Amino acid sequence: RIGISLFLASLSGMPLEMLIIDEGFGSQDESGKANVLEELNAIKTEFKKILIITHVSEIKESFPYELRVTKDEQGSHIYVA
Repeated sequence: RIGISLFLASLSGMPLEMLIIDEGFGSQDESGKANVLEELNAIKTEFKKILIITHVSEIKESFPYELRVTKDEQGSHIYVA
């Protein structure tokens, strides 16, 4: 999907500036998670920003920033690390 998106963007002359992956790690075993992280590192220069939305906590050390959203009785809270 990413390859097709990059190809179509190049045809249109409009760069893809952001990649968003929503819950792309939950269905992966350890090897699959490592493969996805390896591929993300290989293509990271193609994008200005990459946003990963996940509940899989063990991959957070693979990225330089973390936005953690929690919810309680007072509402939602954002933690930036």
